[in-house]
This record gives sequence, structure tokens and C-alpha cells, in this order.
Amino acid sequence: MNSTNTYINSDVCQKCGKCCKQFWIYTKDKDYAVRLSYLKTDKITVKKFKKNVYRILFDIPCSKLEYKKGKYYCRNHKRFRPNTCKTYPIQCFTWGSDILKIEKNYCPVLKQLFKYAEEEGLSFEK
Repeated sequence: MNSTNTYINSDVCQKCGKCCKQFWIYTKDKDYAVRLSYLKTDKITVKKFKKNVYRILFDIPCSKLEYKKGKYYCRNHKRFRPNTCKTYPIQCFTWGSDILKIEKNYCPVLKQLFKYAEEEGLSFEK
């Protein structure tokens, strides 16, 4: 689906802040995943996602997240932002359908896109 950015861009973002209230990464580095799981904190969760892939969730909000008038905004939106921030949730489409299915639970725009695709008989499976 090459026209993804037609449906998902900053104009359709609902400013819910879910993608900025938590941060997660996927890694194949078991040593790294186990090491993080040993930290004495309930702010980091490590789960085996599938064979040789771990999902590490940091339940720590971004310091640049700002709440005003009922919506969340990035204080750095016009300045430097990491590529992950600039391209979320579009980059989810490059990670594969398994991860995309998880991400739709965090992003209302992805959830809407999945609903639309289902209604139209489309699939994001590779």
C-alpha cells in the first residue's frame, strides 16, 4: 500500500499522545532485552514478541509532550524530532503485519485505517 501517507499524516493525527506517553522498541538482541528486564523498575516491560524478537516497553512519557486545550502536542514539532517521531505511525508498515496489528491498539488513526481496510476487504499482510 504505497498511498499510506495519504491516509496517515500529521493532519489526521488525533493528538491523543499515546505514542508519546510510552515508548517501545522491538529487538532481536536477547542479551539487551534480558538486561533491561533485570532493571528494578515497573516502568520497563520486556516481552517475547515472537521467535527471536522482543518488545521492550518504556512506560515513561516524552519530556517534550505538552497537554493543552484537551490535546497533546510536541514542543519540538517544528524543531528537531527523532525520525521515529516524524514517521510514526507510517513506519509501522515497514515492520510487518504482526507488529502493525499491535500498533493499531496504540494509535487511533491506525485503528481507523484497519477498520476501513476490513470494510473494503483489504489486507496489510505481506
